[in-house]
Amino acid sequence: ELALSFFRGNGSCSNSSMAPEQWIQLHTQVAQLSDFSAELAVELVLFQQGMSPNDERLNALMEEVDSALTRVMFGSFDPPVPAPPDQSDFNELLLYMEPSVKELKRLSIANSYQGDLRAALAAEDQLMEHTLTLQDHFLKEALAMDPTWPGDRVDLALRQITRARQVLG
Repeated sequence: ELALSFFRGNGSCSNSSMAPEQWIQLHTQVAQLSDFSAELAVELVLFQQGMSPNDERLNALMEEVDSALTRVMFGSFDPPVPAPPDQSDFNELLLYMEPSVKELKRLSIANSYQGDLRAALAAEDQLMEHTLTLQDHFLKEALAMDPTWPGDRVDLALRQITRARQVLG
């Protein structure tokens, strides 16, 4: 019955009782996804330039990106990350972020990477745009639940870490 309801467009999930810490965990995990994708882009550039022959590093980063997306989409016990609180958040992940991750992974396969570096970097840029949008959303929700949390400073610090890793590799 529930499945029929969902396929008719009536199904949705909602968790309006999330604690501020859970919003913060989601925000942090999305920031980590952004960070891993930025590291992957740097590694791709180095790999194409022959400066990073470490296939294992490239593959490990692809796995980290994939794992971070899975944690954000479905939640995790370790590290503790709640599942998306409502259907619209899940849909955002499913419709925008998951395809971006798949495209980035497709373009980044180390063993056969021959190089459309521009396409790979464009895919990473698209993923970064989606992660920043979601970070903003989760930040606003966390601040609404706990106005004393220094969310703006934490968000700025996480974004600066991501930018520093992009620059410094």
